[in-house]
Amino acid sequence: LVGWDRTLEANRLLAKGRHRFPETYKFPYYLGLNHFLWLHDRAKAIEYFSEAAKLRETPESWKKSVGRALDKPDDPESAFELFLAFYADAPNPEEREAMEPLVVHGLFYRVVTAVNGASQKFTEARGSPPKDLGELVSAHLLRSAPNDPYGGSLYFDDNGMIRSTVRPKYWWDK
Repeated sequence: LVGWDRTLEANRLLAKGRHRFPETYKFPYYLGLNHFLWLHDRAKAIEYFSEAAKLRETPESWKKSVGRALDKPDDPESAFELFLAFYADAPNPEEREAMEPLVVHGLFYRVVTAVNGASQKFTEARGSPPKDLGELVSAHLLRSAPNDPYGGSLYFDDNGMIRSTVRPKYWWDK
């Protein structure tokens, strides 16, 4: 895996490999991964993942996850499930290790989505936002207070945004 700064260069090399070795799933797989993770082009990523899924040597779990993602192309959850399948079947320890921070990031996004939905319902019903996660649990809007995927504690900041004590800045921060 490469960072966003070298993605275009990597994609040029991967395209050459894809052309030279069309039966090798890793070239469209890595092109899809780069589009998904670094270029944020899910449509193009799904196109490459779909191509990889049609090849004989592609792991079965990837093929199933690509199918689910194609059924729901605008659903971030199906895209994350696809990424988790790739993570689970990473071809080598280095690739799996490189993907781990993105898995944690995706898990945090799940937590944020669930808490924000519950917080909105709480605010609509009570006229004021919750002070802490315990209020959402007491109101039966969450089964339990979610764990922080980053390993810290979760809390609401002064603007009502969910935060981690160990991750001070997020993608939505300017």
